[in-house]
Amino acid sequence: MESDCIDRPNPGISLEVSANLLDFKMTRLYNKHLSGKLNASPVLLTFKLRFSIVFALWAAATTGQAQTQNELLTNAADVISLPAERAARSLPVSVKGVVTAADPVLKGRFFIQDSTGGVFVDNVDGERPNPGDVVEVTGITHPGAYAPIITAPQVRKIGTAPLPSARPVSIERLMSGVEDSQRIEISGMVRGARVDGARLPVDVVPGGYRLRASVPATPKMDPQSLIAAQVRVRGTAAEAHNRSLRHFISLELYVPTPADFIVENPERVNPFEQPVIPLNSLAQYRRDNPINQRVHVRGVVTLQRLGEDLFLQDATGGLRVQSRQLAAFAPGDVIEAAGFAGFENYLPVLEDAVFRKTGQPPVTVRPTHTTTGEVLSGLHHAGFVSLRGKLMDRTIRQVRRQPLTPVYVRVTLVLQNSNVLFTAESDELPGQIGLASIPIGSTVEVSGVCLTEINSEGGVDSFRVLIGNPEEVRIV
Repeated sequence: MESDCIDRPNPGISLEVSANLLDFKMTRLYNKHLSGKLNASPVLLTFKLRFSIVFALWAAATTGQAQTQNELLTNAADVISLPAERAARSLPVSVKGVVTAADPVLKGRFFIQDSTGGVFVDNVDGERPNPGDVVEVTGITHPGAYAPIITAPQVRKIGTAPLPSARPVSIERLMSGVEDSQRIEISGMVRGARVDGARLPVDVVPGGYRLRASVPATPKMDPQSLIAAQVRVRGTAAEAHNRSLRHFISLELYVPTPADFIVENPERVNPFEQPVIPLNSLAQYRRDNPINQRVHVRGVVTLQRLGEDLFLQDATGGLRVQSRQLAAFAPGDVIEAAGFAGFENYLPVLEDAVFRKTGQPPVTVRPTHTTTGEVLSGLHHAGFVSLRGKLMDRTIRQVRRQPLTPVYVRVTLVLQNSNVLFTAESDELPGQIGLASIPIGSTVEVSGVCLTEINSEGGVDSFRVLIGNPEEVRIV
């Protein structure tokens, strides 16, 4: 049996659907009234009253929908604050503000900021404005790959103005991603710098986090003189992201002018003039342990992965030294390194290091013969060791250690000693994979750098051996 009452719009469905349902039901009831099926006076009065109310609701709903579709966003904060679903509706935008960053690497794209905040303009392959230009941007909204942006822009320059004040923010807030597209200020220590054309990419570490500042290069800037300097940086925050997941990955700061990169305290002492510390003391208590200064070490090279890291050995033990420096060393070379003491997976490491040869003649590197028991007790991390085991399995795959470096073939041997499994891996050039011919079941002796994996309580969970030369594996 049909009901003559009019249902209220369901809040769980869209305004458009609700309006259509109301229109349909009003039409049906009105037709019933004309046909005489709704002729009782009290019912007719009730119908007229409800008809008027529902008509008003229907008109409001359709008007609200039209306003939503035709809504004009006139400030940056309204755009970047949109939920991704609304930004995807291509809402019209007309924003006027100051260009805060227009790095050449962005290929015409730029950031604009008004009194409410900043937003990214996807002006790809368009004419690139300059920082300080006052522009009027009309376009539509887009969800962006991380935060909402303006796309399909029409850009009109209407003047110039000073850059907005950079707002000091905490590194925790900056790394949360909420400052995307905003002009901010942050302080930290320089850990790396290099010239890349007209730009100077600078790695800055504020409070344990790492970000990259893209600074305009000038002839007076010496990248190496910036290492270990305390700096204050003003620029526009941009997030590196996983486009598929819209996840934050890392942060880059676009610095528009050299004046926005302020060196407050340069490194005052040449680290190579500081006393050499033993390799095993890097993570040990030292009363004179310097804070925010590079430390000086010396040792014999046992293995190098060019552009990634190398391993040093002295009378006290071994140490992993991370560096992007492309100077190549051979096993046995005696070198010095200066870098920042740090930890990776609960183990000591020298970070962002620079190297130089000592002038001493190369020495023969001999491995320390050890057992799996000693390794599992925590000894020999980053040390040059020799271990025996039974070959249980083997994998072979291609790897590229760094961009623009050769492709290697990584041979991984799965070895067993007593009831302990460990791996030994060697990166070889294609066509030179001699380890692939060792029969499964053979007992072998491998020499290489021992890398342990430890847990938060200091216990060793597993370890592997990095082989620098396939000749360091022999069948026994």
